[in-house]
Amino acid sequence: MLLTVVLSLVMMASLFLMLYAAVALVQDKRLFTSAPKDIQAAVQPKAERFPGAHVLGWCLLAFAVFLFTGAIVCGGWDGVRNDFSFRRFFFRFLFNTGTARRNAPPASGTSLI
Repeated sequence: MLLTVVLSLVMMASLFLMLYAAVALVQDKRLFTSAPKDIQAAVQPKAERFPGAHVLGWCLLAFAVFLFTGAIVCGGWDGVRNDFSFRRFFFRFLFNTGTARRNAPPASGTSLI
């Protein structure tokens, strides 16, 4: 359960980091093409807030995508390692049920110690 909570927090933090990098630092219209047309028209091009802001924004954006992808891969790897079905993967993040199998015998070849 702890891993699920940590991965959920990492995914939320990386999402907020992506938003901050895109809106505050990069400020590129290509990142806002899914916004409504009136919002796109209202966005005016601005100069960099400080030298290197665009480069820092793109680096933070790449790092956030890496964190988000890493959290998904780590959760998937843990689920495969614990023999999760698709339903258990789904309910893991929906209800935060954790990775421990309840009332399940240990796998063959493992000890209880």
